This record gives sequence, C-alpha cells and structure tokens, in this order.
Amino acid sequence: MLTDAKLRKINGKPIEKRIELSDANGLSVRVTPTGVIAFQYRYKIDGKPRRMTLGQYDELSLKEARELVAEYRKLVSVGRDPITVRDMQIETNIQAATVEDCINAWLVSASASRLVKRDHWDRALKRHVSSYVGNMIVDDMAISHWQPVFKRMRENGAETFSGEVLSRMKTIFSYCIRTEMIKRNPVADLRIIDVGKPAKSGKRNFSDGEINAFWKAVEASTITYQNQLFLKLLLLTGCRGVELRLAKKSEFDLKGRVWRVPDIGSFGGAAAIGIGAVIAAMALSSSIAGKRKNGGPVSAGSMYQVGEGGMPEIYQASSGKQFMIPGDNGKVISNKDMQSGSGGGGGVVVNINNYTSSTVDAQATPDGKGGWTVDAFVYDISNGAAQRAKLLSSITRHREKRESNCCVNLRYPSDIMWKIITFGIGI
Repeated sequence: MLTDAKLRKINGKPIEKRIELSDANGLSVRVTPTGVIAFQYRYKIDGKPRRMTLGQYDELSLKEARELVAEYRKLVSVGRDPITVRDMQIETNIQAATVEDCINAWLVSASASRLVKRDHWDRALKRHVSSYVGNMIVDDMAISHWQPVFKRMRENGAETFSGEVLSRMKTIFSYCIRTEMIKRNPVADLRIIDVGKPAKSGKRNFSDGEINAFWKAVEASTITYQNQLFLKLLLLTGCRGVELRLAKKSEFDLKGRVWRVPDIGSFGGAAAIGIGAVIAAMALSSSIAGKRKNGGPVSAGSMYQVGEGGMPEIYQASSGKQFMIPGDNGKVISNKDMQSGSGGGGGVVVNINNYTSSTVDAQATPDGKGGWTVDAFVYDISNGAAQRAKLLSSITRHREKRESNCCVNLRYPSDIMWKIITFGIGI
C-alpha cells in the first residue's frame, strides 16, 4: 500500500532506474529516474490489459487518485473502457470563442482555402469586423452589437458591401457551429435589406480570350468527343443543357437556318435559335482550330472550316490515304491508266460526265515525278442544285441509321450540323 509519507520521501529524488509501486485495485505509481511520480490505473477490457495515466503526484493527491480509480472500476465492471469515456467527454472549461477566433478558424478551413478572394476577405473582415467586435464572445452577442458595424459601412457609402459582409459572417458562424466552436449564430435573423442593399445582378459577354481558354480546356479534357461537342454547342448557342440533350433532328430547319426548341426542352414558350448564328459563331474557332484553304496539318477531334470559297478540298489521312468529295457523276482513272512509256511521263485524259447546266472547272498539276494531280469541280453543289440535294439526302439517311442503332446520337444534333458544314454544302 502507498502512503503520502512514502511518496513525499521519493518525490523529486533521482534514482538509478524507473520503478513501479503498487497500491490497490489496480492503482500504482510510476517513478522515473529523475524522481517524477505519476499515478496510473491498470485494468483489463475484453481480456486485454490496459494502462491509464491519471496525473502527476504534485497535481493529484493519493486520495484523489484512489477516488478516480473507484469511478473507473465501475465503468470497467459494465464493459466500458475508461480511456475511451474520458476522451469522449466534452470539456466544459474551454474558453468561449470570440468573433476573431471564429474568423481565423474559418480562414484556415478547407472551404475558405478554395476561395479565389480568400485574401480579400481576410483583409476586409479584419478591417471592418475584427477591429470593432473581434474581442466579443459570440455566444453572448446580440443583434444590437452588430448594428454599429453595418451602420459604419453604410455611412461610408458601402451599402452593397455591408450586405456581402453579413452573408460572409453568416457563413463563418455556421461553420463554427458545425465544428462546435459556438452554439448559436448571432446574425442569423438579419437580412441583407436590414443592413444594406443586395448586389445588382449584371450581364457581360465572354471575351475572345475567355472563349479561347474555354475551347482549349474542353479539347484538352479527357471527356468523350460527344461531350466535347455538347459543351462547345452550349457555348456557341447559349441554350440550356436540357434543350440540347433532348434535341431531335426534326427540330432543325437547315434550309431556314433555324433550330426550334419545343416546350418540353425550354420549360414553356418555344424558342428559336438561328443555325446561321451557330455557323457564324463557329468562325470564332478559326483562331483555335483554324482554316485549311491553303492546306496544312489537322488534329483529330478538332474542327476546321472546309469548302472555303465554294471550292473542294482533299483530305490526306496520317496513313497517306486521300479522300475527295465528288460533285458530279464521273469515274476514277487508275494510276496504271495514267502512266505511259518508260520515262514515267505521259498525257492525262479526264472524262467528266456533267449532266447539269453547271460550270465545270478542272486543272492538272504535275508533281515533278511523272505523276499528275487532276482537280475537277462541278459548281452544282455550291449553287444548291440536284447534286446538293442528293448529298444532303445521303447524309440525312446516314444520320437516321445511326439514330436507330445508337440513341445517344439523338443527344448531339451538332453531329449532323457539323457534317453538313464539313462537307461544304454552305448552309
């Protein structure tokens, strides 16, 4: 058994090594080589030994240590771990939080760290709030304590900012309530119109640089190509996302250049969006993806204006294959038929069967290796005649086939729109 006389005799006296002296009911003391005495309670929970430090002898008497052990033994008898119970107890002697404490706690929170204007609010709250009511206990404050704060800002001509400060303080106090720093929000009942005036909602347009940044960010993202088109069309048309997702091919009047949005997509009141405006907006992308009238490389997933000036263009894939969109009936002359003689040179005969009254333009260009490139174009397409209708019909049928096999294409009407633009029909 331990006695106060025995503990006083060894307290603070150096010893060779650490020792333990037992009392009763699991109570003991641990004495360090420097003579420091600490009470401890040893017990078992679920068959596992546990040791709980109660406090040092200078701060806790032997009698108080025995009383603590008696309480903890009761917890052990009902299967509760005294260490866990002690850790879960809320300390009642914690100093009440002040307004400045709450502001500082919020400024280092995860939500505040993500704010673009975090440093701005740090300076503003210190200047307009902490300097006047920063030392006040939040749970003891009334609305009357806050009225001079907002009145001072109004008198300085900052009515709108006064409302913004109120909104920010509500956010801060709500955060502190969730983190158990305070029990109540002293400005919860105030509204913006009570302390100032709400901010005016304004409108502005994206600058060319902002559009460029958005466009490049979409193309650099890892989302699917269909979703990239979806985001780009949202930017170019200004429509709602649901309107574009629910769009159907029948809603697009390609000849009249109008996309008519039904009630189900526009939440009442049909709206019309000019496809011509969409194509004009596509010109914005010329500074991003570019035009290829004079040739040049292209990147997969990017959009380029083709058919400039009503002229055809030839696409050469990375595999070396070339593709051309014909504008009239005719035939392809093989390389074998175009070669003559051992010298690699020879004439070229181009047969074009033109069944329209449209003008035909054809020219042959040597490649310097004995070969010739023949460019032929019937102006029927650019003039909107029969072959144009056939090409449009072909594209439309292809579109219908894709819709029947994959319903996701219904969500992206931009697919057919861009096909028509890419084929150079010139809507």
